[in-house]
Amino acid sequence: MKIAYLSNSPLEKKVANAIHVMNMASSFAKNGHQIYLHAKCNAQNRDFLFDDYGIKNDFKLICVQSKNIKFLGPILYGLIQAFKARLCIKPDLCYSRCLLSAFFTMNLGLKSIVEFHEMPHSKFLKWLYRSLLRNKNLLRVVVISEGLKLDLVKEFEISNIIVAHDGATLSYHSEKFLLENKKEINIGYAGGLREGNGLRLMMDLANELPLLQFHIVGGDINDIEQWKTLQRSNNINWYGKREPKEVGAFLHECDILLAPYQVGPKTSSGRDTARWMSPLKIFEYMASRKAMVVSKFEVLEEVLNKSNAILVNPDDFLAWRSAIENLASNISLRMELGENAYNCLLTKYTWEKRAKAVLEGLLV
Repeated sequence: MKIAYLSNSPLEKKVANAIHVMNMASSFAKNGHQIYLHAKCNAQNRDFLFDDYGIKNDFKLICVQSKNIKFLGPILYGLIQAFKARLCIKPDLCYSRCLLSAFFTMNLGLKSIVEFHEMPHSKFLKWLYRSLLRNKNLLRVVVISEGLKLDLVKEFEISNIIVAHDGATLSYHSEKFLLENKKEINIGYAGGLREGNGLRLMMDLANELPLLQFHIVGGDINDIEQWKTLQRSNNINWYGKREPKEVGAFLHECDILLAPYQVGPKTSSGRDTARWMSPLKIFEYMASRKAMVVSKFEVLEEVLNKSNAILVNPDDFLAWRSAIENLASNISLRMELGENAYNCLLTKYTWEKRAKAVLEGLLV
C-alpha cells in the first residue's frame, strides 16, 4: 500500500516525536508498504538523518520547511503537506501525526488514519479534533494508551479507535558507550530534563547513595547547567543530548535504569501528559534488558507490572532508595526483571508489531 505519512516532527532536533515517526516509517516499509514520510527537515541533511537515527534508508523522506509565522505558519505547513500528498504522491492512505495536515488531506478527499497523543488543550484544538473525528474520510483513530482512549471516547463519542502503545527497536549495538567515572553499579536515565521527569528525585537519590554512579543522557547545555545548581553530590555524570542511535548503547552499559516521572511538565510545551503518556523511554529501557525502577502511574501499568519492573509511588523517596539498593545488591533480580521486560517487548511492543497493528483489518 502507498502511504503518505504526515508529521510535523522536527527531525534535526531528535526529539521523541521525531524518533517515533522515523521508526514507524521504517517499520511500515519493513512490513511491505511504500512510505512517503513528510517532516520538518532540511533536504540537504536527508541522508545524514537516516544515519543519526540508526535507521535504514528504505522509505522516501520528504522535507517540508516550516514558516515561523504565529498561527498562520502551522496552517501553511499542513496545507503544503496535504497538497503534496494529494497532487504528487496520490496515496492509497494518509497516516497523520500532524492534525492540520489530516484536516486538509481529508477535506481533499484522501482516506486517512489520525494518531492522537493527548487531549485537546485549547478551543481551537477542540474544534479541530471534532472536525477530524466527524469527517467521512476518517478510517481509524490511533491512540497511545487506554487512558487517552477513554477520555477521547467520553468527550467525542467515537468508536473507530484502537490503542497502540509506543515501541522500540531490537537492534544490536556494535559501538560501545563509554561511561565516565564508572563504578560497580551504574544507574542510568535517558530522556528530557523537565520538572515532571523526576530530575530532583534523581539528584536526591544520588546524594543518598554515594557508592553508586548516576549517568544522565538528555537535555541541552542550558538545561544541564540549571540542574547542576541544585546538585549536592559528585556522583552524577551529565552527557547531554545524544544521537538516537547512541541511546541504546548507553542504556546497555548501565545496571539499573530509572524513570522517576512526577506530576508536572513532561512535554516541550510544558504540559503534563501523565494520564495519557506512552513514553519511548520505557520501551527503550525494555529493549536494553536492564532492570528498571519506574514511577507508579496507572497509564504505565498498561505495559509494566511487578514481573518486568519495580513500580514505586512517585513521591515516596524511601521506597525509591530501597528499590535501588535492593537491585544493586541482587544481580539475579536485575537479570530476571531485565529479561522479562525484553521478552514482553519482543512479544508485544516492537515498532514492526505496532506498524502492523495500526493497519490491521483496514479496508482501503
